[in-house]
Amino acid sequence: MRALYLSFFVSLIIAIVTVSVHVSIKYKLSLAQLSPFLGIVFPIAFFLNCILLLCFLFYDRRLLVIPLITLIVCVMHVPEHLSFGRWINVQQADKENTNFKLISFNAGKYFTYKKNDGKKVRIENVQILVDIIHKHQPDILFLQEDTRRPRETQYVIKYTNLTNICKFQTGSLTILSRYTLHDCDFESFGNTVNGYIRAKTTISGIEIGLINVHLTSNNIVLTNKKSFSMKATSSLKDYITYFTKTIKDIHNSAPIRAKEAEQIKKLSEKMGSRIVVAGDFNDLPLSWSYKILTTPLLDTFIHSGAGWGATFKHLGKLLRLDYILISHDTLSADYFEIIKSGASDHYPILTRIGLNGSTN
Repeated sequence: MRALYLSFFVSLIIAIVTVSVHVSIKYKLSLAQLSPFLGIVFPIAFFLNCILLLCFLFYDRRLLVIPLITLIVCVMHVPEHLSFGRWINVQQADKENTNFKLISFNAGKYFTYKKNDGKKVRIENVQILVDIIHKHQPDILFLQEDTRRPRETQYVIKYTNLTNICKFQTGSLTILSRYTLHDCDFESFGNTVNGYIRAKTTISGIEIGLINVHLTSNNIVLTNKKSFSMKATSSLKDYITYFTKTIKDIHNSAPIRAKEAEQIKKLSEKMGSRIVVAGDFNDLPLSWSYKILTTPLLDTFIHSGAGWGATFKHLGKLLRLDYILISHDTLSADYFEIIKSGASDHYPILTRIGLNGSTN
């Protein structure tokens, strides 16, 4: 019985955390600055809440109230992490050449290792990128953290049908397309990695605005990586310092990304009625920046994805940091896929976008 009541208090804490994050993000309260950190906890907390709900259902129904309220309040966030959209929103792909495929990929690491006859063989990911393009046949490709040399970029162009490029030497964002690109522009958010690159293209006579985004990072994995990796020699003080600095970085970076998201939102509103915003947001669905960007735009993972949405390989594969957003009324999505590639610490994401043509 003591265990049940202890579980009740645990459930109460979980409820307070999950509901507080939900409310703070909705009303832009200061607690939302910690939402990237709390967002990591959310899937675990929600799962534990469901387990407690079942336990209380069989052993003591008087304790059901708290987990049940939490479930009702927070269930709206489940599709942001676990999507059933592909089965719920069943659509037939239009065969009249009014669909296009778009892949967004943070290609931050430039090589990977595979075993060959028991030995590790280094494979440059420019070839892996070409293989991804050949297999999935995207019409448009967004790359973040793309610091490849010009000859490597030309290699991609030469051996794929993505022969049109929008890229600036001062940034590491790239748009490749089989359609002609025009009105290209780049804006930095303080360094060569963070920022956006925008362009326009025309598909079947309809103009589409494209915005490739990389928002400011939390640096969760990279912060103090040296001391964090030396587990055998690190003291308790080292770990406390590491986690304290990590939480501080998260606290400081969340409002920065929110401002960047506001800038992207304003830009998308100026670029026309058919817009695609995609890239590495470095933020979770429970965040200010996600809330800002998805207010006017549709998250294609929720609408047409299937299964767990993690796009970041580390931290237990819990995090969805990469997104493809489209205009609600003038574009549609009937397919979303997370491509399990070993070429980076992020997975490429793909969606098939349809041109509804409902507005001008």
